[in-house]
Amino acid sequence: MVKRFRFPLWEVVPLNRDHLTPQTLVRFHRPIGFFALVLVCLGALWGLRGSPDIASYAAGAGAIVLAPLIAWRRRGVVRIALWTLASLLAVFALASAETAVLKRPHVEIDGRSSRLVVPDPLLGYRPRPNSRATLSLGHSGKGAFRAVYTIDRDGFRQTSGAQSGDADTTVFLGDSYTFGDALNDQDALPQQYSAAKRFRDRVLNTAFSGYGTHQVLRLLQSHRLDRRLGAGRRTFIYLVIDEHLRRIEGRAPTDWLGTPHFALAGPSVRYVGRYHSGLGPVARLLAESVLPVAVGNALMIEPKAQSTELFGAMLQEAQRIVQQRYRGRLLILLWDEPLLLDKGAPGRGQRRAALTDRMAQELAGRGVPYVRVSQLIPDYPAHMSDYAIAGNGHPTAALNRRLALALAQRP
Repeated sequence: MVKRFRFPLWEVVPLNRDHLTPQTLVRFHRPIGFFALVLVCLGALWGLRGSPDIASYAAGAGAIVLAPLIAWRRRGVVRIALWTLASLLAVFALASAETAVLKRPHVEIDGRSSRLVVPDPLLGYRPRPNSRATLSLGHSGKGAFRAVYTIDRDGFRQTSGAQSGDADTTVFLGDSYTFGDALNDQDALPQQYSAAKRFRDRVLNTAFSGYGTHQVLRLLQSHRLDRRLGAGRRTFIYLVIDEHLRRIEGRAPTDWLGTPHFALAGPSVRYVGRYHSGLGPVARLLAESVLPVAVGNALMIEPKAQSTELFGAMLQEAQRIVQQRYRGRLLILLWDEPLLLDKGAPGRGQRRAALTDRMAQELAGRGVPYVRVSQLIPDYPAHMSDYAIAGNGHPTAALNRRLALALAQRP
């Protein structure tokens, strides 16, 4: 016998008592269903009011509860689909909670828990401007760290250097390796470089975690850097890892935040728009949760064949902008076999090394200058315990110091 509720709102959540083994649950189906609907409605409201995180969690929690209630009434494929949806959402929620507790650093800005990442219409996302964030992960063991990130008004990591208008300028571009994940401000590569140059250069750290070639080119196409450059010589240094081939395809988790989308247009490239711009409130949740990240990584084992050509065309266009608009030079720094290659998975390491070789060949064919990290620091693969943060994999302050000195000595 099917029980239908008198209040019209409950027509969407009919319940069959015959399928309820614990009879005590019968009394709670109305408040449970009502609570689930309230969560979904609040999620929609919060999403419209510009709170995507709250909206995603509220709507997801409501759907986890609501889907089984509706499935109890249905039969066949519909019932299976609803139960599957509820199960997947529950796993997703548990994985998100696990990430928040164990793997996502705790962030405090001005003494309050907050988020460092904010939306950006040009790059998809960026660090929160005018902020001083303290990040901490764990208390001991591998991967534990505590670091302070100072972000200036333009959303760049603060780097001290020359202030005079006629000074030479060095602009660092790239991802978390360049930004200095898990390191204090003074230990990031651009700051180490500024110190190696005895603070005579104006140095900008425009990198951020998850960035790729698409953000580098989009930043150069914009005029966001114009007022920050000195009148002297201008050098742009972009640190590349093989992962950037996948990021320009829009398949990296951070691309769900609406990063720039480029496509080949003959020998050059054109800007298409933004990746996944319609995801809205769920974008941040997808980008930060361990489950979609794991799925995304599984789908990114091998980039598409044309991605290498797209990568080369994008950097050839970046070089053109640097030379013509900024009257400067672009140098690509390739991480060839260090921190990202799994020592316990030689096959994967060989594939990633092959990707780096393909990138190097593409750059050479297009006349874009590059240098391998192993050329600047030949012995660093043998000193991984000193050069890679344990349990994290990013460069240590010691490696950044050596790399900065090598870069500073280049003509």
